[in-house]
Order: sequence, then C-alpha cells, then structure tokens
Amino acid sequence: FGAGAAITTSLAAAVNLFQESGDSLDSMSKRTGISAEHLGELAYAAELSRVSIGEMESSIRKMAKTIGSAKPGSQIEKTFDALGLSVADLLKMDPIDQFTAIADALSGVENITTRTALAMGIFGRSATALFPLFEGGARGMAAMRQQARELGVVMSADMVRAAAVLNDQLD
Repeated sequence: FGAGAAITTSLAAAVNLFQESGDSLDSMSKRTGISAEHLGELAYAAELSRVSIGEMESSIRKMAKTIGSAKPGSQIEKTFDALGLSVADLLKMDPIDQFTAIADALSGVENITTRTALAMGIFGRSATALFPLFEGGARGMAAMRQQARELGVVMSADMVRAAAVLNDQLD
C-alpha cells in the first residue's frame, strides 16, 4: 500500500502541476497577446533573471497599453524616439517582438537614471524589476528562450490547450 500510495500521490501532483501551469499560460496568453509557448520561454528567462512572471505579465500589458495610446508628438512617442524606436513600427509587431525590441533598446541605455525613466514611461512602476531580464538585450533574451526550448521546459500550444481543458473539466 505504501509504494502504491506514494506513486498515486506523485502522479496526482504531476497532473495538478501540468494542469495549473498550462491553464495559467493559456490565460496569460489571452491577456497579453503573446503565444503560450513564447510565454513559457519568457517565464524561464524571467526565472533565470529573478523576475516574477506576474511582474513580467503586468509590464507586458502596460507596454501594450502604452504603445496603443501613443499619439504623434506625445511624451510616449518621445520616449520611444529616445530609444530609437518608432511607434508606427512597434504597432506592426507582435507583442513578443515589441517586448524584445524595447528590451534591446533599453539595454543600450548606459545611464541608469535615463534607462529607469524611459522604462517606467513604457512599462509602469514594475519596469525596474525587468532590468535583469533586459541586461543582455535581445541576444540575451533569445539565448535564455533557446535554452528553455533545449531543456524541454516549454509547453507546446497543444499541451497548454490540453491543460486548460483539463482545468475546466476539473473545476
């Protein structure tokens, strides 16, 4: 009985983790516009950088709102101009590409005060929490995302959908 109970408990815990992780990625994907697979990669990169997934999601949502509300001549447009980014170009990108382009641009700003002001103008109060993630720019983030794929820690879109369905059935 002891070994069987231990196996059953371990299996139940694994299923629960799968269901919760996948459902969380599915929900976050719907809130951010970033695919669940890319979010899984970013979650791994965030964890390596000691950035919480909650802070990252909040920042991505604020970023989307900031880009979407930019008007010609506005302070928001000036913020992006200071980073060498065009709001018009950002609007043509997927959110994951926007996030990466902004991270890359911010990583090139040497002065911490200027970087902080620019980042907060885009990501809000949680901007500075993202600095460790942005440290290596687009290349650094790409390397961490690739590492996540190579280690097999990224759930596929099918796995995420299955986990979300399982979560719905268990609720």
